[in-house]
Amino acid sequence: MGGNMGLMPGKNIICSTVCVALILVITPLFVFPDSGGVSPFAAEYLLKRSGFTIAVSEFRLSKKDTKTYIFESLSRPAGMVSLFKRVHARETSELGVTKNGFKPLNYAYVLEKRRNPQHYSNKFDWENKTVVIEEDGKKTSLTVSDNTLNRFTLQLMLMADLGGNKEVLEYTILHKSKLETFVFTRIGKETIKTSTGSYSTVVIEGKKKDKSGGRVMTFWCAPSLNYLPVKIIQEKDDKQLYTMFLTKVEGL
Repeated sequence: MGGNMGLMPGKNIICSTVCVALILVITPLFVFPDSGGVSPFAAEYLLKRSGFTIAVSEFRLSKKDTKTYIFESLSRPAGMVSLFKRVHARETSELGVTKNGFKPLNYAYVLEKRRNPQHYSNKFDWENKTVVIEEDGKKTSLTVSDNTLNRFTLQLMLMADLGGNKEVLEYTILHKSKLETFVFTRIGKETIKTSTGSYSTVVIEGKKKDKSGGRVMTFWCAPSLNYLPVKIIQEKDDKQLYTMFLTKVEGL
């Protein structure tokens, strides 16, 4: 349920952790030729830091037409944090489905708060291999390769590629206004218990390519849920930053 791989536009913990975290990650869910056999689903995660609940994040994939899907999320404060924080982070991404997988079309992020709300968006022009990025009214553009993803699309590609039994997963990711390469590796298997049940999971670890230290993300992905992660931990320099647990799921 989201990069940093872990920092989305804006510095608030709600916006960054949830999206990156959910870098969501048999095969029946993703059958990529033209029919775009992708099943809509909804999932909710609880975010904890230092043992305290700080946020809830809801994700939903819905079908727009035979080759286009909408992936969206809403993150809000929870626990004691909700008593003094009123921010909400909303994300919406439109993506196409081809025989090779998902292709990002556009993405919008809004951090809703009383003062200085934050906005970020990107729109891909695949014919000209460019992406236009707008952040708080300022526009920039980049040249992209055919396999470039944004963070939201990455979440779905991870699910599909894990179902395809790939051992090492490497992706070029648009992060704010630059391109970065991340590598995800299978490191084992483990049974995880959550409020929704007990799941046998594949454990994968992700970090920036050719860089030691920094952020490391670990995901426990359940084959029975088409490799949706049921638990996520993000660490930096061996210090745990947060943990996310699946609390609700529909459609998988």
